[in-house]
Amino acid sequence: MTKSNNGPFTHHERLRYSYLLKNLAHLNGQQASEFNYLQGKLDAYEAERRYQAQREDYQAA
Repeated sequence: MTKSNNGPFTHHERLRYSYLLKNLAHLNGQQASEFNYLQGKLDAYEAERRYQAQREDYQAA
């Protein structure tokens, strides 16, 4: 599977994250762990994007 240009997830991961997010109150232990993994992956991607944007701003100055 390949990653989209819009985020860190493969198509399947994006669908799974959406499903888990919609059913967050009803997750069992395994699903909660899967959600935490995907959320961590998303958080890391967003942190890297913020870092790169700040780095580009710094280099342009």
